[in-house]
Amino acid sequence: MDVNKWNEHSTYDGLRGVLDPNDKKGSKNILLNEIHWNAIKEGLEKDPPKRLLDFGCGIGRLARDISELGITYNGVDRSPEMIRKAQEIHSGSMLDFRSYDGKVLPFDDESFDAVLSCGVFQYLVGTADFELVLSEIHRILKPDGQLIMIEQASGSGATSGTVQRTATERDYITALVPQFKIHSTKCVRVKNLSEKANSMIRSPLIPRFLFKYFVASLAKEEKRRIKAMSMQEVATYPYYDFLMVTRKSRDWKLDAATSTTKGLAQTTTHKA
Repeated sequence: MDVNKWNEHSTYDGLRGVLDPNDKKGSKNILLNEIHWNAIKEGLEKDPPKRLLDFGCGIGRLARDISELGITYNGVDRSPEMIRKAQEIHSGSMLDFRSYDGKVLPFDDESFDAVLSCGVFQYLVGTADFELVLSEIHRILKPDGQLIMIEQASGSGATSGTVQRTATERDYITALVPQFKIHSTKCVRVKNLSEKANSMIRSPLIPRFLFKYFVASLAKEEKRRIKAMSMQEVATYPYYDFLMVTRKSRDWKLDAATSTTKGLAQTTTHKA
């Protein structure tokens, strides 16, 4: 989507502007946010960065959780209205939110230990802008810095609707290599939530403020359900969200960029 569309989404209530815009009740988005955060948190706690950039931060839905881990948080987004709303939501905090022109990130070389992309690259993969974005992320990451992402992939050609361009995990990897070395990737959510989760999301007896009390247990149940799936089973769903952890490749230079995936089979691990 273009910047004007994201500016429009910034006016939506709750998490609708950055997750599912059709979730007017809000319960589904609360659960999706919890699922995403649990996956990200697990990775951050294993190798905690000192300073992290939330690329495409939107309204800063993960900002407070990240900062509570003792990580210095910076958020950046192309939508000035998203940044304005993030600053409004987190007013009085030390959290830093900045808009940028979509070309040059407003940070010095090698100034971050980690960069996070959550539901952002899925709008860029397969476009000419993606290589420039990855080059800028590579520039601001410290040697061996992490690029952590949760994005949507599909083997069926279907999308969630807001994502108009379908992509497989291989498409992401093709774009990332050789600037980044793929460390691991795993599915964290499939299109269809469990029957129990869907039932509670739809129930008129469980409004959003009550649903929050069930989110932690539902997210854990979804994690167990996904972990038990093989990648063959995951591939039967129209689309799914995956977590990919990569590290900056030290020997890559901008003028030597290629789209080769040589050696991919040896560098990638996949856990359902």
